[in-house]
Amino acid sequence: MHLEMLVGALRPLSILQVGSGERLFRDVSEGVVLADKGSLGDALDTLSREEFDAIVLVWGVRDAWSSTAYERVAEIAGSTPIVAWTDSVEQLARLKAQHERTQDVIVAAAASSLVVEQLTLAATIRRRALCQTTSGTGPVAT
Repeated sequence: MHLEMLVGALRPLSILQVGSGERLFRDVSEGVVLADKGSLGDALDTLSREEFDAIVLVWGVRDAWSSTAYERVAEIAGSTPIVAWTDSVEQLARLKAQHERTQDVIVAAAASSLVVEQLTLAATIRRRALCQTTSGTGPVAT
């Protein structure tokens, strides 16, 4: 499915991007509110005040190693999925399991931005579906 169609179906879509890597969703003309924070400190401050559909950790967080950034964000992210686009895949996968964050996605730094965007949308769809199911407003089995 085309990226803009997915974004349109999920509108409004709010993403927190942490790190100085490639800006995501730049080819989508509307429907995405992207909070772009280069430092972990700024991201944590923003997370304490705002909610997001997903959080994308991009390599190049100015004030923390990938593992530190992931752990600190995971502490306050709650059920918000984290998509970690990193060169520390094995280390973050261990942290993901240790923190029991099944909603998170770890992506190798070699992956394209399009793959990261699609995985971010998939994580958002999964979260919204789970929220609907647990709130009792989801589909009823007959």
